Amino acid sequence: MTVRNTPIMPPADFERLLEVYGGDRTRWPLIARASAAARLASETDAQRLLGEAQALDAVLFQITDPHASELTVLANRIVAVAQSSPRLQTASAGSTGVSPRLPALPRSTIGVRREMARGAALLAASLMIGVFVGQSQVGARAVPALQAISGISLTSANDRLALLDLHLDQSDDFE
Repeated sequence: MTVRNTPIMPPADFERLLEVYGGDRTRWPLIARASAAARLASETDAQRLLGEAQALDAVLFQITDPHASELTVLANRIVAVAQSSPRLQTASAGSTGVSPRLPALPRSTIGVRREMARGAALLAASLMIGVFVGQSQVGARAVPALQAISGISLTSANDRLALLDLHLDQSDDFE
């Protein structure tokens, strides 16, 4: 196979190719194969690196999976710990075969949770409104109306200086 007019892959890229895909050329991306082959054809160091990667692949493929009995023992340990957890209730002997349920919460706890959920929903809604107003031009149109209501004019030098000072104080908080 001749590799003419093919750019030669840089050494660092070739090493990265071997680290990621290993020594089996069929796993290499098609785009990289030609330039990697050009490096292999022109450099003995690249051939040595390929041989090392192939040897590592051979060792890794010889490693076997854990025995099924070891996995069964591990699974049994996990189930035993999960069943002894205080959060789970086992079904009574006279149960109807329905899956075990968590204990019922007292009514006072349910009311507190509803209030917390309602508060969280209101906070999320206010956050979304704030993001919308901040991203839209609604605030820019509201400034003249607020100036008229408050009596603060941005044309006065003192007001602009006060706003600039306020802006600088806020920007110092973020540094």
